[in-house]
Amino acid sequence: MEDWLDTQNNSADIYVLGFQEIVPLNAANVLGPQNRKVSMKWNSLIGAALNNRTPTKVVEENKTAEPQKIYPLKEHIYAEGEHGQDFQCIISRQMVGMFITIWVRCDLYQTIRHLSILSVGCGIMGCLGNKGSISIRFYLHETSFCFICSHLASGGERSRPKT
Repeated sequence: MEDWLDTQNNSADIYVLGFQEIVPLNAANVLGPQNRKVSMKWNSLIGAALNNRTPTKVVEENKTAEPQKIYPLKEHIYAEGEHGQDFQCIISRQMVGMFITIWVRCDLYQTIRHLSILSVGCGIMGCLGNKGSISIRFYLHETSFCFICSHLASGGERSRPKT
């Protein structure tokens, strides 16, 4: 993970990672309650790599968790290096097998404003989350950012123009 994120050079202020198919696309995962265990493991691995520590073991208390929430920005602001952290997760969201997570340097954490997220499912029956996108937007100082993680159907017979 460290090589993937290039953590040795300390050149990035923000890390945005988007994944697809982090869970099998079966009926239980598409139609059932959200299983956050896999996304929690990814966040643990990413946080460990960015902060140069050992990953935290995710305890399997129950397979389902409460709906995902935006991490509160005002609860606790980490100073740089506090608790061995250089990076803090500002938000992460999973929609079936799609997952996006955003990490910023702890000294920039306080400057994040107007954080919002939108998930749009357009898979089975045109609405389920096996296909679709997650978008996250926020301001860092006076600059706006928007990141989109999408997983759409291949082919697209219906969308091709007729010749």
